[in-house]
Order: sequence, then C-alpha cells, then structure tokens
Amino acid sequence: MSVPEFQQLLQWSAVNPGWVVAIGFALAFVEALALVGILVPGILLLFLLGAMVGWDGPLLLGLGVSVMAGAVAGD
Repeated sequence: MSVPEFQQLLQWSAVNPGWVVAIGFALAFVEALALVGILVPGILLLFLLGAMVGWDGPLLLGLGVSVMAGAVAGD
C-alpha cells in the first residue's frame, strides 16, 4: 500500500467513523470463526484499522469494544 492510498484511507476513516467500527466488528467476527479465520488475514486488517484510527480516543474505544464484541460473537 502506497502513502497516497493510506492517506485516502485516513481521510475516509475521519469522515466515516461508524463504518470503521462496523468493519472492525465484522473482521473480528470472521477472524474468530473456526474455518474462515484460517483463510482471512484478520490480524493484519485489524492492525490497519487501528492505524487508521490513530490516537482518537473515543473512536479507538468504540473500535476496541466493537472488535471485542465481534470476537466474542464469532467464538
């Protein structure tokens, strides 16, 4: 991923924080499933979401809660 592409992702995440939280839930849910989790590189995608959020406290907290809920629901 190039720097301009990542900057576009950062701008998109700043405009759409609700989608970032929903995507975090879905990624954690899929990663926690038994067979699907083997095929999906979820940890890298979740790391990318965390990097997109940065140090925005409320959004980081919302993302953390949604990722935990997705992992529990998928498990």
